Amino acid sequence: MSEELDSQLNIIGSNAKCKNCGSNVVFDPKTQTLVCPNCDSHFDFNKKQEEVKHKIDEGKLNDNSKKHDSWAKEMKVVKCETCGAEIMLTGLEMSKTCPYCGSDYVAETSVLPGLTPDVVVPFTFNQSDAGDYFVKGMRRKFFAPRALKKKLPANKIHGIYVPTFTFDADSETRYNGVLIKKRTHTDSKGRTTTTTIRIPINGIQNCTHKDYVVETSTKINSKQMNGILPYEFSKSSFAYDLNFIRGYSIEHYENRFADCYERAKSDMRQAIRSAILSKYDYTTVDYLNMDVKFSDELYSYRMLPIYSLEFEWKKKKYMVLMNGQTGKVGGGYPKSALKITITVLGIIALVALAIVLFFFLGQAE
Repeated sequence: MSEELDSQLNIIGSNAKCKNCGSNVVFDPKTQTLVCPNCDSHFDFNKKQEEVKHKIDEGKLNDNSKKHDSWAKEMKVVKCETCGAEIMLTGLEMSKTCPYCGSDYVAETSVLPGLTPDVVVPFTFNQSDAGDYFVKGMRRKFFAPRALKKKLPANKIHGIYVPTFTFDADSETRYNGVLIKKRTHTDSKGRTTTTTIRIPINGIQNCTHKDYVVETSTKINSKQMNGILPYEFSKSSFAYDLNFIRGYSIEHYENRFADCYERAKSDMRQAIRSAILSKYDYTTVDYLNMDVKFSDELYSYRMLPIYSLEFEWKKKKYMVLMNGQTGKVGGGYPKSALKITITVLGIIALVALAIVLFFFLGQAE
């Protein structure tokens, strides 16, 4: 904290109290300042907008031990005994409600807090506005029930900073393979023949991979995370500061750094494969061999803002995630059976129509 901010707050350990009334201050997404919820006093703090990235071989827990020790003193890890989520508390917090299941049954664990975050992407809207963003997001979901698009049914909304690693790399890939191209022809008598052509391919593909996000949460999986991407890192990435997380939950990471990096490289290889195949006209892939060489590999350990919305719909419980920066709503919401049925029948009708037209056009020739 700056000396100016210190003069306005009572700093006790890692907690900060308003000097005007003695209440704990919290981060306010709307003003991007600290605010006292009791007397509405606002306190600004220095924010350092930057992108912090490290070389891959620096991604070890025993690196930068001085910074790690400082982080360990600020935070401790508690585990929800109901759902298993691991949440970090600031030094003086003694209890916490689980942001995923709402349980008060949390217990301190012996797990060390681990790596200090490099970057925080702060929340841009508060919990009360999250409901409005949810309704707006549902209106873009075609299969969501109409009633769900009109009113927020959520009775629990929690703001969580989720631990993620992002990875950058350049790649050079030498490849070879065989693609299959099928051509169908119908003669004047309606007889259809299919010709199969084998297309040998080879070459070199160069790619640049930037900000591949790998969540390392105890409760959120990659499918859920991908549903609320992307984050606008260039617009709002700040050097880690405890002030950004005051009033919010922060989750402890679960997976080893090396495992996260392997997941990122797997995603990069899929992107390389897609880039190669996009250059060719083909029907199916017989085989594709890729020899990938990665270089200039970097990572950043980021805390990303997520709202967790829990609600009951037709006697069934749901948890939907929302991007706390952009307001994008993820999957996991209830879907209208009627809309799904109508869509499936419509697709079947279109396919049948295409077959009939194809037959009659072939007869006309």
